Amino acid sequence: MEEMHSKHLRLPTNVLVLVSSSGFTRSAIEKARQFGIATAVPGEIEPGRFGTEVVGKLDAIWMKSFTLTVGKVRLWVEESADRPAEIVVPFLDTSLFFEDGDFAMSAQDLAQGFMSSVDLENDAMRDALGDEEFFTIGRDPATAIEPESGEAVDLYLKKEEPTGNYLRKITRIEITGPAEVTVAEIPLTHRELNGTGYSAGAAKLGDRAVLVVATETPSGETSLTARFGAP
Repeated sequence: MEEMHSKHLRLPTNVLVLVSSSGFTRSAIEKARQFGIATAVPGEIEPGRFGTEVVGKLDAIWMKSFTLTVGKVRLWVEESADRPAEIVVPFLDTSLFFEDGDFAMSAQDLAQGFMSSVDLENDAMRDALGDEEFFTIGRDPATAIEPESGEAVDLYLKKEEPTGNYLRKITRIEITGPAEVTVAEIPLTHRELNGTGYSAGAAKLGDRAVLVVATETPSGETSLTARFGAP
């Protein structure tokens, strides 16, 4: 307890609370009082007391990590007066342009930007089991954010021909590549402390330890946090 008190003095905190699931001895409570430390003992959660879908209800939650690597990019370009629509497989360093002909980004930059903004609330990721080896994701329209206006604008692929260079509008992007999916089951324990219900669990996700805590206050405010350890 002295060690925790000394550590607390060096941190920008104003309250130190020690929690023990097995309770405190009388001498420990007296020493805590002398140091100005609060003590608390969590209790069992009453069935149906909390309305969240996690606290007091789930035996475990599943956490997943995804490592997706760009392997191949395919671009759909629209038809023009004398050229049919087609699918182009560019090199990753192929230049893409804005409508006025100014350079916008490379095909790899477009792919990486798209992947970083993928909505994780999708069926494929939710249902992943960990044995997936490849992925395919697509989007249309294949737009980008214009730096000055901040608005989504169309991108174009330059077609070089003897009669001149032509910009062809990109209507869709599709990315494929290797996928590494890691899945971990995290068993939960449920307790109540000073009116707030909480569920906590820990497990290994790949080579990293992960701690998950879900809480619900008496007023119905909920939170779910995850803390990852170093690999």
